[in-house]
This record gives sequence, C-alpha cells and structure tokens, in this order.
Amino acid sequence: AGESKRLSAEAKALNEIPADTYPITIHAQSGDIGASLDLAAEVVGQPALALTTPDGRLSGQAMAGKSSAFKLIVSNSGSAPARNVALSASAPTGWNVTLEPDAISELAPQQQMEVTANVQPAEKSLNGDYVVSFSARGDDVSSQSVDMRITLTTSTLWGITGVGLIA
Repeated sequence: AGESKRLSAEAKALNEIPADTYPITIHAQSGDIGASLDLAAEVVGQPALALTTPDGRLSGQAMAGKSSAFKLIVSNSGSAPARNVALSASAPTGWNVTLEPDAISELAPQQQMEVTANVQPAEKSLNGDYVVSFSARGDDVSSQSVDMRITLTTSTLWGITGVGLIA
C-alpha cells in the first residue's frame, strides 16, 4: 500500500500506416484493482519521392536544334504529403530544358503526377548519346534524381548537301 512503480510502454507504427493520430489505452491491474490511461500516438509519416518515366525507359531520341517532349512521373510512395517539390534538369552546354510544371505544391501519399520535359539540344550538337539529369526535391524529403540517355541525330540535309558537293 502507498507504493508506486514506474512502467514503460512502447508503441511502434508499421511503415505502411498513414499519418494520423491513433488512440492507445494502457491498462494496469493487480488483483481486483486496476487503472487505465488513455494516450494518443501521433504518426507524422514520411514522404518518399521517386522519379521515372511512364514506361520505365530512361532513353529517348532528339534532333539537334528541335524541341522534343519527354514524359516523367513524380510519385510519392511515402505515408505523408511531399510539399514544395521543385523539379530541375541538368543538360549538356547549349541545351535548353524546360519542365512543365517545374514545381508541385503538394503531392499526397501514394499519388503521382506527370511532368513534361521539353528538351532542345543545341543547334550545332554532334550525333551521339548525351545524358540529361532530372531531379526532384521537396521539404522534409531527400532529393531524387534520374539520368536519361538522349540519342541525338542531326538533319540528313547537310549530309546530302555534302555528298552533292563532292559529286
């Protein structure tokens, strides 16, 4: 009688559980006497961004000096919304890349959004393979990036003109 004991209780949320407030009741009983304590656990969740293409292919073709559109998918596989997601691209010198949209104010858990990347290689680029990197970063979430291989072709008009001049 008159004695007290300290108890510890641990609750662990599953990874898939959505962000919310969950009630927890702690019961203590000794013989005919018992006590209960109502608590609440707040699961805040964590966003998880991923960046890919609709078909999973990370390659495409473009022509020098002409704009080509590529579709990207930004998804949030986490348990909390991804907020203030900024999209950016890094391309070879002289290339112009625009993203539509280039920012997403909020992406809900288990949702995805399509982004169009308009890639315009430099007019004087040579035939070959080039890499354009795309990245997505937001508040409270690590940055995700993906590299896309772009096979560049040039107009065959100059080749035909060259053959004509040689002939």
